[in-house]
Amino acid sequence: MLRLAATVVVASMLGELTDKTMIAALVLARRHRAVRILAAAALGVGAQATLAVVLASLVRGVLGGPDAQRAGGGVLVAAAVVLLVLAWRRRDEAAQAPPADRPFVALVGIFFLAELGDVTQATTASFALASGRPLVVAVAATLGMSAAIGLGALVGTRLAAVPERALLLVAAAVVAVLGIGEFTATFAL
Repeated sequence: MLRLAATVVVASMLGELTDKTMIAALVLARRHRAVRILAAAALGVGAQATLAVVLASLVRGVLGGPDAQRAGGGVLVAAAVVLLVLAWRRRDEAAQAPPADRPFVALVGIFFLAELGDVTQATTASFALASGRPLVVAVAATLGMSAAIGLGALVGTRLAAVPERALLLVAAAVVAVLGIGEFTATFAL
């Protein structure tokens, strides 16, 4: 269980380092305290992680053991492909700072909506499908995503020096290895 949690935290954190929520945290850090951004992010991505594992649990109930794990591996490999495509198409675009008076609920909404249908949400669902431990996956994914978003809020412009393409390529490689491992592990049964 600890291994699963650590894997999900690392994968989620790596996935978020190049994600739009990280960029949102960088931009929002200009107008809001890092603690406020981190709290809003934890609530927003926690809600989306919960949604992902609930949906994955429903799919797991329909597919069952090895088929659910294969489906989870397939989702991870697909997520890796999406990350690779994003890495090759990445363009640096200047983000505009939001109004300073944005309420806390709006910040939570930003992080929740930014993650819906995202690669990280697919990764979270995949881990829940493959492991059958939705609570562990939801908590670990929330911690990983929140850690990356918190890093963005704290580090701000320093992280901008790291090429986004490099971060996307590292995230794609990690997610691909995890996906292939999940998919092929079912054949050893």
